[in-house]
Amino acid sequence: MRDIKAGYSSSLIERSKQIRDSLNVDVLNKAGIARSRLQFELFNQYPPIYLLRPIKNPEEIFSSDNDPRPSGMSRPLALYVHIPFCLKKCTFCCFFSIDKWADGYINRYLRYLEKEICLLSKKEHFKKSRINSVHFGGGTPTLLNKRQLFRLTNVIRRNFCVAADAEFTFETTPESLNREKLEYFRESGFNRLSIGIQTFDNHLLRSHKRLYTAKQAVRAFKLSRRSGFSKINIDLLFGLTGQDLASWDESLKIAADLGPANVTAYPFMGCFTRNDIRKAFNNFQDEGNQRLLMHIMAIEKFTGLGYIQVTPYQFIRTPEYSFKQQEHKSKSGQIHAFGVTGHSFLNNVEYHNHHTLKGYEDMLLNNIIPIERGRHLSRKEQMIRFAIYNLQKRAGVNRKDGGIDKAVFAERFGVPLESEFSAKLRRLLGLGLIKDTGRYIRLSYLGILYHTEVCQLFYLKKDREEITRLF
Repeated sequence: MRDIKAGYSSSLIERSKQIRDSLNVDVLNKAGIARSRLQFELFNQYPPIYLLRPIKNPEEIFSSDNDPRPSGMSRPLALYVHIPFCLKKCTFCCFFSIDKWADGYINRYLRYLEKEICLLSKKEHFKKSRINSVHFGGGTPTLLNKRQLFRLTNVIRRNFCVAADAEFTFETTPESLNREKLEYFRESGFNRLSIGIQTFDNHLLRSHKRLYTAKQAVRAFKLSRRSGFSKINIDLLFGLTGQDLASWDESLKIAADLGPANVTAYPFMGCFTRNDIRKAFNNFQDEGNQRLLMHIMAIEKFTGLGYIQVTPYQFIRTPEYSFKQQEHKSKSGQIHAFGVTGHSFLNNVEYHNHHTLKGYEDMLLNNIIPIERGRHLSRKEQMIRFAIYNLQKRAGVNRKDGGIDKAVFAERFGVPLESEFSAKLRRLLGLGLIKDTGRYIRLSYLGILYHTEVCQLFYLKKDREEITRLF
């Protein structure tokens, strides 16, 4: 990455500042919608993970009584597989990961994964489902060797009905990629990968304990493309400690020059522990709305190059490169996540697996599905979840089908969207945070920048009060 002198600016920065300064931020603040400190992924889902309660009998989730489908009807299901192993824990990582383990422990963990897969494959719900996407996340799934990967993917294919055109995605980091690994991931059926580059600024890479340089990140991307992968996502982070506008501008430029099929540019959020979040609340600053400005820069950069913004933070080059699992989830599609801390939604229950390895293993040793906490959603809560997911996970300044489809909502719940959320919709329309196209209720440009705050307005009153009490 080239040296950047003090006082650096660019046409992108100046254009983005003009957009930021034109926003009615003061009007929002006066209306009680300030830039939220709840910039954590766990608050972009409903219900938030901290509002889930212990599940006494996981089997109830998979009982036929809870299955909303007509008898004999198959429905698409997405699978997520958590591989928690990393060479080194990054300073900004929010997810459960292990950077030190004893010899043979990966094989041991995979045996527990297989047991969870086999237990669930016997449930009628899974027998009736067709798998449309499988996502290996982490952690760093590319730490698996060829034998381990083939064994795990074969277990999935043997136990579930996997669609012939299913999307298979794996997450990776530049330092863990080489030609051999790319080849055996392709051989095992993977057709999409996501590279966690985060920044092309070598100073930031070192300070946040990343194990590669900007040049190595570029080489990893180019090697992936030469190895036959066309669906490649690059992850970038803004709001990192020590990151300025010049650094962000340069990372956006390098990413754009590579021309990936997907780019995800999302804010640094910190970690998920309650103490971390409280600390972040107390220290939250966004001097001059700089994080807001960085978000605008990403939107302007990639939409200006013809990319389609499909979520507040994600861009695709053309519709053929859409992220199937993301689109499935955006429509309140059902997903089960295997592995420690896996977070799922099935049969109108939001639930997650045990948050410790010991708890996860102990439950499986006793032939118990390793679900720790969850929440059965009422009809109203299902509506809220549907509205939130369609608003924020189908949002883009140039996305034509983004937002809540009124007809789909009415068909699913038997009532018009406006009758359930009339007061909230009127308020958001008045503040310019959403717009009504006739068919869709969707986030405006301003609403995309404030999507977390918008979606929290849909929470039940008891949930808002509980979040306030906890944090």
